[in-house]
Amino acid sequence: MSQKNRRGSERVKTFLLRDAVCPFVKSLHGKCVECEAPMDNAKLVLQFRTGKGMEKHARTYCGENYKYCEIYRMVMDAKYED
Repeated sequence: MSQKNRRGSERVKTFLLRDAVCPFVKSLHGKCVECEAPMDNAKLVLQFRTGKGMEKHARTYCGENYKYCEIYRMVMDAKYED
């Protein structure tokens, strides 16, 4: 049985770190996505204006479509490709 919110519509499952497929995602919290940075000893933090904005980004780029993410490509180019 699916859960419903107060308005009676289907509630969308929250995208959690365990749902992420991207190898560079380090954490998802509040309005932020934390990723591996393109240089050593650093991290990259994307801070969104809203939690919904973070959620939309995570669903779009941290899941199955992670290879389309600009951050993924930047880190790959800088650290892992010859």
